[in-house]
Amino acid sequence: MYERPLGPVIMPLEHTSPTRNEELRECFLRTAFQSDQHFSNIRFPSTYASLGSIAHKLMELVAHGDFDGVSEEDLDKAINKCWLELVQIEVYKFQDDVLSKVPEPVKWPKYALKMVASCKAASRIASQRQQKLITLGAPSTELPKSEVWYEGYGGKLIGRIDFIRYTDSGMEIIDYKSGHVMQQGEIGGNTQQLLNGYKRQMLLYAALVHENEGQWPITLIIESLIDGSHMIDYTPIASEKTVEEALLLLDLYNEQAATNEINGSPSEDNCRWCQYKALCTSFLGNADISWNQPSATVVGRIVSTHLDPPAFLTLDISGGNYHREPINIRGIPSKIIPILEERSNCLVSLGNLKPTFGAEDLCFMWNSTFWLWLD
Repeated sequence: MYERPLGPVIMPLEHTSPTRNEELRECFLRTAFQSDQHFSNIRFPSTYASLGSIAHKLMELVAHGDFDGVSEEDLDKAINKCWLELVQIEVYKFQDDVLSKVPEPVKWPKYALKMVASCKAASRIASQRQQKLITLGAPSTELPKSEVWYEGYGGKLIGRIDFIRYTDSGMEIIDYKSGHVMQQGEIGGNTQQLLNGYKRQMLLYAALVHENEGQWPITLIIESLIDGSHMIDYTPIASEKTVEEALLLLDLYNEQAATNEINGSPSEDNCRWCQYKALCTSFLGNADISWNQPSATVVGRIVSTHLDPPAFLTLDISGGNYHREPINIRGIPSKIIPILEERSNCLVSLGNLKPTFGAEDLCFMWNSTFWLWLD
């Protein structure tokens, strides 16, 4: 159990980025949470996010040349070993932040798929890099670069590009994604198309390259570990228009920030994957049980506690995406039982709860969160 920080404190933003632009398009309040260090420093347990970070880190190590000296025969083994080491680091981080035991990584959703896809892609890139070194005879500025930082437009637009590849025709920008990047096309059709948010991100990256390098990339590529490689058709005019829209959105946010009040945009879709739901009065006050969310997030006052194993408490739910009535929360971790013994009728919120089979009760999971609100 943790005390919910006060706030978020509303501060103007100096700049935006391809990622932040998408966040602003969905909800200004989420950006306010992320801009307040009392909230941004909180680690929310998410195996999905961690697997994405692991995949991204593996690609970064490959691009930095960490596997340049590994023979072709040992390359797959070395990359698999690196993956397992990165996973273990995430497990240690999880264990410091959660109230229950972290499950074995092999039990994480889509773990095997992400591992196979990430290691396969990393091996391919490492092999291509080694062939490039052999061709050049020595390291060269023409080698690919990773994690390239750019800023432009008076410092109002910043971004870190995953991978830049140089060809005889010009620069290619590659952005790695660990999840799905495609959506269904026109209604009734069987085609799929790239999610608009990812296309906007790449257009902003292209503009940053042009701003800093004086040339437009010849190719923009989204490399999904699940959906494969997808090239984005674009024009400089489209890229510049996307920049204008992003900077306008930044100005609109700062106009609201100047009033010391940021409006949230709670909705079933906008809030589905937001990590701040259990801390957000906008979500808790507007959501209801009809909102299709991956788990239950609720707020209410503790009515009673039963702290002998198996411990549970009864919460009078007043907000969130579940029934507005007293509900038993089962599986309370032993770590927070001493705290509950000292408190009664306190306001708390909980995230990542799962309904128990065949009952209306909710169950505390290993990655559930528990927040005490100061009245």
